[in-house]
Amino acid sequence: MADGAVRQAIYSWFNTASIPGLQKVYQELPWWIDGNDWVLTSDAWWGAIGIVHLEDSKESRLTLGAAAGGSKMVEHTVALIVRYQYEIPANLPAGQEEDAWVTPLDVIIDGIKDRIRSSPTLGTTVGNEFFPGPGQYANGVVWQAGQDNDDIRVTRDMPLFDDGRVWTWTRVDFNVREIIQA
Repeated sequence: MADGAVRQAIYSWFNTASIPGLQKVYQELPWWIDGNDWVLTSDAWWGAIGIVHLEDSKESRLTLGAAAGGSKMVEHTVALIVRYQYEIPANLPAGQEEDAWVTPLDVIIDGIKDRIRSSPTLGTTVGNEFFPGPGQYANGVVWQAGQDNDDIRVTRDMPLFDDGRVWTWTRVDFNVREIIQA
């Protein structure tokens, strides 16, 4: 499959999810992010967008090639980059501390990890779940996602406080595998 098909499968899986606070997912870093994508309201001063980034890929031979070709496994390292903002309220609500901005971010990141864990194929189906061959995919390209040791990794950047807002980047990295004929 082409990288575009893998990207589309990942994008579709997250874009159709109901992850609280993750308002929009992009297929890659957009050249412009509309302020309306954040959907900040008077009762929810926070929001995030997600960006699918295919960081790298590598191929490994599974079967010997023949006249018709053999099988290869392609492993993609994917970063779902989360751009989060929290609007600092003019008056701190009762019971909230100055570090309350991090709680909604934790909810978003936990929701993303739960979404990855919810389907090893990211919603695509495979004809033979134990060892599919090329062309055995019913409606997708993902053979396996987020299933290896150390396969869901989260990296958090330090927050930036700017113009009454808290901004931060967080990366949720995971591996996605597909099987191709080659």
